[in-house]
Amino acid sequence: MMKEQKRFFLSTMYIMGMTTLHHFYGAVIYPQIFRAYVALGAIAIGFLEYMLYRLHLKKKEKLSGVLFQLIACIVPVLMIGFYEGGYNHVLKNILFFSGADRNVLTKLFPPPEYEMPDNFLFECTGILQFVLAVMALIFFIRWKRSARTAG
Repeated sequence: MMKEQKRFFLSTMYIMGMTTLHHFYGAVIYPQIFRAYVALGAIAIGFLEYMLYRLHLKKKEKLSGVLFQLIACIVPVLMIGFYEGGYNHVLKNILFFSGADRNVLTKLFPPPEYEMPDNFLFECTGILQFVLAVMALIFFIRWKRSARTAG
């Protein structure tokens, strides 16, 4: 049980690290300040998640464990991994490289919040957020299944 919990924690921290890198890099290549703000927010959420996880492990306090799980599932997995990585990068790249109509792409991914794929590193780090979120979700499900069978 503990092994899957730690894997879940680490994978969500990797997501927050990747999104920090991704958005700081994006703020440099596409000079839009909101991208840097997202990176700073990722650092803050990652720190909060880390503190809650450590508190839960150290004191076995239920509230910190519940808050850790809520924050980790909502922000890194759902918001960053599945929305930012899945929608903003995986889906966008699939549609773009499969030749979707430019009007459809612009409607689904309106500028300036979205950029059409033109930078390999930016798109790869964006897609990697999704891959890490899928891994985190698998670890979370395994953790909860093992906790249910153990207790």
